[in-house]
Amino acid sequence: MNKLLRRLTPLIVLATVILGVIALKYGKPVLMPMALALLFTFLLNPIVSWLERHKVGRISSVLTVVFVVFTLVGVITWALGRQITGLALELPKYKDNIREKINDLQTAGKGGAFERIQTTIKELKGELKKEKQEQEARSVT
Repeated sequence: MNKLLRRLTPLIVLATVILGVIALKYGKPVLMPMALALLFTFLLNPIVSWLERHKVGRISSVLTVVFVVFTLVGVITWALGRQITGLALELPKYKDNIREKINDLQTAGKGGAFERIQTTIKELKGELKKEKQEQEARSVT
C-alpha cells in the first residue's frame, strides 16, 4: 500500500494542480472581486483602526472610510472624464497640426539632409559590394 501511494503521489499532485487551475479559470468572476475586497481591506484597515482609537465607533469608521474612498474615486473619474472630453473637442485642431508636422517631415526628407545621408549610405554600400566582389574574384583565381 505504501509503495502504491508513493507511485501515485506525482499523479495526485498533478491532478490537484490541474483542478486548481481549472477552478481559478472558471471561478474568476467570483474570485477577482473577493481578491480586490481583501486587498482593500488590508489597505484601509489602518485608517479604520486609527479612527477607532480616536473614539469613533467601528461601523462609523468603516462607513467614513468607504465614503471617502468612493468620493475620491468619483472625483478622479470625473476629472479624467473632463480631460478626455476636452481632448476630444480639440482633436480637430490637433489633427491639422499633426498632418502639418508629417508634411514637414516628408518635405525635409526630399532634398534635405536626410536624403543626402541616405544617398551617401547607398553609395558606400555600393562601394563595399564592389570591393567584396573584387576580393572574391581574386581569391577564386
